Amino acid sequence: MCCAVAWNSKRTEQIAAGLDKVRLDYGVLVWDIERQMSVRSTFDTAGRSLSPMAPRRAAGAAGSTACRSDLSSCMSFDISAAGAVDAVVTPLATLSNSEAAVALSWLPDDPHGLLVGTSFRWMRLYDVRTQHELFAWRAHTKAVYGVTFDPFNEHRFITFSDDAGGVVKGWDVRKMREGGRQYDGATLNSLFTINAAEAVAETRGGGGVYGAASKGLLQVDWCPTRRGLLGTISDGLNGLLLWDVDRGVA
Repeated sequence: MCCAVAWNSKRTEQIAAGLDKVRLDYGVLVWDIERQMSVRSTFDTAGRSLSPMAPRRAAGAAGSTACRSDLSSCMSFDISAAGAVDAVVTPLATLSNSEAAVALSWLPDDPHGLLVGTSFRWMRLYDVRTQHELFAWRAHTKAVYGVTFDPFNEHRFITFSDDAGGVVKGWDVRKMREGGRQYDGATLNSLFTINAAEAVAETRGGGGVYGAASKGLLQVDWCPTRRGLLGTISDGLNGLLLWDVDRGVA
């Protein structure tokens, strides 16, 4: 099952897919769509490529080359002889072995860097060229469901998880590059932490239009027009919460 998809904004022919965990399989596959499109994928069972059919002639119009009025194009393909051929070729990169990848984001300042949030609470930074893990740390106590970079600061990004009813953390990607590669047990200090469930309970008493209580975050995203502003939506709440992370207010 595919859990996440992320396009590379610098190398737009590359797309990464995060997959549910399958034992001994990779959780992240990176594809080059230009390479994919260059591969012929429509073959019949004998291995012959399919040829376009001649344009259909309009009924009752001898010699006419006009198509039938109900066809959107004069060109069609006869696929009746095509077998069920696997059209998938080898991906450009395979990452996160035996670990489900539920969140993905490419680094804005590095076309080869890919951040992966896993179902085992870890964040991992990979170099797609070498397929090596550059940095890893325990970001949350539960699965990391989202990774999003600040549109006003290419070094800052947030992650969110269901731990403690919904927690958002901010990070600086430069800290990973300074620290070198980390292994199991590694920690990285976050820039800030937001606990959506606690904030609602403290400021609204757990009632009103906001509902009874937060049951976990559904979505978190940066405002594209105002610096430092985050929006969160939580399961069980009937409203959108806005957070100014630069000023530390909700």
